[in-house]
Amino acid sequence: MLTIAIRKVDESVHVDVDSLPAESVEYIVRYGLTQILNDAHASVTDKGRNPYNPDDNKGVSFYDAVMGRVNDRLEGIIEGRVPGARVRAKANPRVAAVRKAVESIGPMTDEDFAKLLGEFIESRKAAAAAVAAE
Repeated sequence: MLTIAIRKVDESVHVDVDSLPAESVEYIVRYGLTQILNDAHASVTDKGRNPYNPDDNKGVSFYDAVMGRVNDRLEGIIEGRVPGARVRAKANPRVAAVRKAVESIGPMTDEDFAKLLGEFIESRKAAAAAVAAE
């Protein structure tokens, strides 16, 4: 459940994200990433009173300045460095893959989880025993 502030009227709405269809989630993610990545380079402009000048920026081209900020912001998102997030270690691709696999299973009761964990532990023991027997 997310609470979204509607600041103009000092209100908020609650959104049950888990109940949204996949199309809606994809739209929200695409819209949000578009906004975030475009905000990342908003201050780099070739127009207005203070246009970007490579000579003032160690020779970095306008294109490289824009894409550098976009890539830095994207890397931060991938690593979990986002406003309001707690600081944690750099993202581990193996952990991310496990999280994705677990999320694909969907919600489960504590009993279902305990059963799944037990099966996993037993499969690891069996695998270790098989290796030891070789």
